[in-house]
Amino acid sequence: LCLVGIPKDPLRSRFAMASMQGNDLFGDAQAYLQKALEEAAAINRLVAQQEADRKAELEEVKRLLEEQRFKRRDTVAKMKDEFETYVHGKLDQMFEEVEVLKNLDDDDDTEQKAEIQAIVSDMHQFKAGLVGISHSWRQLMMTTLEGEEPQHGD
Repeated sequence: LCLVGIPKDPLRSRFAMASMQGNDLFGDAQAYLQKALEEAAAINRLVAQQEADRKAELEEVKRLLEEQRFKRRDTVAKMKDEFETYVHGKLDQMFEEVEVLKNLDDDDDTEQKAEIQAIVSDMHQFKAGLVGISHSWRQLMMTTLEGEEPQHGD
């Protein structure tokens, strides 16, 4: 049963009906209760709005963090590529120089051949060292990138 002008809330409807019957005995209490209900509703709206704002702020921070993570990965990958290009370029240059030294003097000078063999041997050791450095660099980059994975269970 809902009368015109009387709210559907049972508590409010009782107060409204008492007020309509001319019973002003509880008029101040009704006004106080009405004001308290309105304040509670306003507080609920404020809390809901603040919660929505915090969620939006959290999502923005997560998005920025992910963006920075991708930028860092791109930078590390670029550094890795540049390093490997530099190392391979230097190796190629050194092997070309050794070939030039070999081709300059094809005579039977055993001392010169021994020096060239020593240089070639040193070049191979140097290459093995650079390959080891390159391998270590890759492992470091992989470890660094794996360490940046988001933690599950947030």
